Amino acid sequence: MDEGEEADAQRDVALPASVKPIYIICEDAYGEIFFKKLCKRISNHIKARVESSKGKGRIPYHAPRIIKAAAQNYHKFIVVFDSDGENNAEQRIQQELIKELSENDLQIELIVVACNPCIEEWIVANMCLNTNKPVDFLKQNRKYEKRHLPRFVDEIDVDRLRDKSQSFRKFYEALLI
Repeated sequence: MDEGEEADAQRDVALPASVKPIYIICEDAYGEIFFKKLCKRISNHIKARVESSKGKGRIPYHAPRIIKAAAQNYHKFIVVFDSDGENNAEQRIQQELIKELSENDLQIELIVVACNPCIEEWIVANMCLNTNKPVDFLKQNRKYEKRHLPRFVDEIDVDRLRDKSQSFRKFYEALLI
């Protein structure tokens, strides 16, 4: 067993058999596939439903509806989106969602994760590279198109990415804690 397999085995053992399902809300359909594959890559024990808000601008409007409808069956909601370089995007979205949901007495945990500047940052960070324009880098070096996003899950070294990306680490911890 190599180091990566050993780390995978430790993560799988760490999760209790009665893990409650998690609801992940992301920006688009490619993100849905990406996050479903990523959850399985992190641990086979994660029970996650992934749904798209059909675009970042729709998260403050679409996410509360999803959360209200699913709150009986899910205890934790993770909202993941691209910050597109906006400094306070995570706090702004968190506040908007809390305001929208405050009228309801929901017993949920809400975690908001802003990928800075975008989800492709995780792919580039996994390559141990640092760039302000990860999409441009991937287009130039890997002939990347958005529809290719789910393919990169197989290349992700979870432990390395946890060390290299603050937003991935937050997402990872939200899944497992």
